[in-house]
Amino acid sequence: MRRLLLALLLATGCAEHAPLPAPTEPFELPVRSEADRLLQDARRAEASRPEDADSLYVQVTELRPLEPLAWAGRARLAAASGRSHDAGTWARRAMRYARATNDVFAIQEAESTLGLVLATGGRAQDARRALLGAMFTSDGSEMGCAYQGLGELFARLERIQPGPPSSPEVALAAFDAGTPGDVGAVEEGDTAAHQTARALLHLFDRRTDEAKALLPSLDPADADVLRGHLLVARKDSAGATEALTGALDRLDGHPRTALLRHLAWLGLGWAANNAGRYADADGWFDKLLAEVPRHRLGLLGKANARSWLGDGEGSEALLREVLADDPGNPYALAEIAGIQLDRGELDAAEATYKAAMEQTGDAYTCPWEGLGLVYLQRGQLDAAEQHLEQAIAINPDIEFRKYNALAKVLLSRGEDDRARELLRKSIANYPHDPEAARMLAELEGAPASP
Repeated sequence: MRRLLLALLLATGCAEHAPLPAPTEPFELPVRSEADRLLQDARRAEASRPEDADSLYVQVTELRPLEPLAWAGRARLAAASGRSHDAGTWARRAMRYARATNDVFAIQEAESTLGLVLATGGRAQDARRALLGAMFTSDGSEMGCAYQGLGELFARLERIQPGPPSSPEVALAAFDAGTPGDVGAVEEGDTAAHQTARALLHLFDRRTDEAKALLPSLDPADADVLRGHLLVARKDSAGATEALTGALDRLDGHPRTALLRHLAWLGLGWAANNAGRYADADGWFDKLLAEVPRHRLGLLGKANARSWLGDGEGSEALLREVLADDPGNPYALAEIAGIQLDRGELDAAEATYKAAMEQTGDAYTCPWEGLGLVYLQRGQLDAAEQHLEQAIAINPDIEFRKYNALAKVLLSRGEDDRARELLRKSIANYPHDPEAARMLAELEGAPASP
């Protein structure tokens, strides 16, 4: 598709009527229903059996009238057979339905189809705008720095502040509020509470091996919750969910019931966000916030879930709550910048990302990624590449949009091999994202760069 889009962009600048190219090898969507099966069959038939493909697309729209991929397919077939009016009508219908889904893959497919249709009709400038949108902006839906629930926040939670020894309850109370605590409270002592606080300190300071080593010395309920969080850190969302829900079932009467319940809900929210189950994540964070309304990590986690659910306004309100308690919080600033970017407010997003960067310098990947996306959307490819490369250098093991975005920059320059590597890493970081899988499938069907 990338080669096809670039060819069409060139064609729209030098030909009055660009021919409609044959469709590329289709990306395989997961089959969940009869409509999905028919859709895959139609996409396979589109190049060699267009009449059969159109019949299959019609069947899909009968089962699922608002399916953008089916209307996009019908638009391509209509354009190829010279039915320009139908092609234009169906391509715009695909765009409306795709925007309503907020699905990056559907938006790109519809936008690139609209560009193809406009190109065949001789509308070169309109086609160029649509095709550039499909290549780079994805209607803005991909823009913004995703924590993926865990993300940079979990990896770089604010460090526990040093202080004079007091009691492990001080540190545990801080954990329960999602705020910095007192490391001096747990440096000495071997009670169950000391061990739990020490394990949590290691966990949230990214010292997972040390946290894991303490598991045998913990009370079983404490160990269950810590084990669940360790699975979240390993991106094992299914295992984390099983461990943490099991822990919740065994907490009755435990001396730290409230703390462990809150940590379990937090971990379940992060695990659901990481698995792309944002409505589930929203529910877990709600449980936490119902008992601890100003829980900083709960507010940030819920804001992230609301953002992914398309509720930018609700997400921003939660993030403003965080900033009211903690002015300059870089995680809240970076997420607000992402919402601004999604709205197309590029100047505001740039300023807010830079404000977040002032707090963390080179220690936090998100502002660097976000600025890269701002510059990509402006077409400043050199600046975009520099910032996206730095975002990856800071932390290569989380996020995935920075990989997708940098791959687009490289693809625009013909650096296919490097783009492949980035897309594979993107998929490894977050297998649920359809965009990287689609881009890689399209690249794998094309000859590698010399």
